[in-house]
Amino acid sequence: AGSKRQAFPFFKNSLSFDTDNANIRMKIIESGTPIYRNREVWEQLSYLYDSSQINLTNRLQYAAFAMYHNEFTKARKLIEEGDNMYPYVLDEAYDLLGRLNMLEGKYAEALRQYKQYLGQVPDDLYTTYSIARLYARLGKKTEAWKWLDKAIEQGFNYRFVLITDPALEGLRKSAKWNSVIGKLKPKEWNRRIPFPDENNQGSSN
Repeated sequence: AGSKRQAFPFFKNSLSFDTDNANIRMKIIESGTPIYRNREVWEQLSYLYDSSQINLTNRLQYAAFAMYHNEFTKARKLIEEGDNMYPYVLDEAYDLLGRLNMLEGKYAEALRQYKQYLGQVPDDLYTTYSIARLYARLGKKTEAWKWLDKAIEQGFNYRFVLITDPALEGLRKSAKWNSVIGKLKPKEWNRRIPFPDENNQGSSN
């Protein structure tokens, strides 16, 4: 019926009856990821990898989890293994390596990887924004502004992110900052469920 939240506990229960079933473990990963059951997903990814039953998609997901777990060496190994398994250009590998190098503070290398990824997926506004952040980290403000303007033109309209991102601190001191913020066009939030006092439908006391 499309409810991963409702499906998740049933897949977990099913695994208790057949612990060697890799397909059930992949179903736990698939249903658990969008509902942020990260610990359980991490456990299943670890099991599949350690038992040599992991596929390419789950391997790359495991790499992302590993880097956010501060296991950078493991993440790099997983990405490289996935890249070697795939006979064509693996776009996701460039993206993951960009993130990994950025987290490790290797900004110039991260910039190179992100640009390679953007060459394959040119409309990814989040990568465009990441490139702007990296240029700002490297102190190259002209390039940072160029890529930030491009990200906003592509639809990056997260004002809260822009005014709190520590990577952009140097840009926020510029006279151009207010005009850039003014370009943002946040999406309208359409509240579909009215409060009790709206449309004269409130309950009386």
